[in-house]
Formats: sequence, C-alpha cells, structure tokens
Amino acid sequence: MRDYHRIAIAPHWNAIRNTVEADRAIRARALLDGGVHGLLHSYRPLMRWAPPVLHVRYSVDQTLHLKGRGLLLAPSHFGQGPANSLADPALPPVLVYPAGYDRAAPVTVRALGRLMGGTRASILIATETATTSGELARRVGVSAATVSHHLSALRAAGLLSTLQRGELILHTRTSTGSALVNAAHTAGA
Repeated sequence: MRDYHRIAIAPHWNAIRNTVEADRAIRARALLDGGVHGLLHSYRPLMRWAPPVLHVRYSVDQTLHLKGRGLLLAPSHFGQGPANSLADPALPPVLVYPAGYDRAAPVTVRALGRLMGGTRASILIATETATTSGELARRVGVSAATVSHHLSALRAAGLLSTLQRGELILHTRTSTGSALVNAAHTAGA
C-alpha cells in the first residue's frame, strides 16, 4: 500500500487536497448563505432537493429512509459518476459524491491569464468563496508573499475584497471580479 501511495497518490496529493478543499468551501458557503436547504440545493445537478426528499442520480434504483439518522456527505476526488452510498444498513448513512470542482477552470485561467497573468487569474478564480491567504497559497502553489502581492493588486483594481474579523482575514471576489471570471469562462467555453 505504501508503494502504491508513493506512485499513484503522492504525486497528485496537492490536486486531490485542492479538489476536496474547494468542494468543502463551496458547501460551507452554501450552508452559510442558505442553511440546510441552500447546502442541499448546491449539489445540483448531481442531486435534487425537493423537501423532504433528496433525489440522487445513482447506479441502482433504491430508496434510503434515514429514520431520523443524519447523512454524512463525503466528497471524493476520484468520483466521476453518480454518487454512491455505503451498503451496510447497520452503519450510519454515508453518501460519497464526486467533489464539485470546475473542470472548465483551466480554460478560464488561460483566458484570464492572457489578461492579468496566470497566478493572478488563479487567485481571482480561487476567491469565489471567502478564503485565507494561506489557503490561496496552497491552492495556487505559490508563496504567501506572492499571494499577498497579487491580492493587493486585485484589491486595488476592485476585483477582490478583504474582510478582517480579529485574526481571521478572508478574501473574496467582488461582483466586478466575478463578472470578469464569468466573462472569461463564457468566452473560453
């Protein structure tokens, strides 16, 4: 197993971690903005929330009644198809789904990169949800000093805003920044 991990997983660990972290950030933002309903609606088109039923594209036709039990939603970097649940009904219900990363992001990075540089474009795209400088440095794969430099430029251009609450500092795109990313995404699609 160690050899397999070293060969097949370790070289891709940053991408795997980034995919799951990005999905977690999307789900956390949906939960903060819309509560449980917002969270469950954020899984479209893979899942459709029609209270009190969560309809899931699944490989077999089945109905799972929670009977008051919670449901653990687990993102998987390796999931490509429909969601899957654990088969043992004696265990707590778990639904494993493909982590929701944007497969079109490289096209958008290239399109914006021609305008503002690849690193700055990657940072702007990564700030779709509120993100710390450290998270940005890990996602984009650059130093904290480089992130800080680009954040200042994006803030000065009105594409990004920064909010500080005590020691927590979060960066997120402004509506102008989102419009620019969406325009690049549409143009590159």
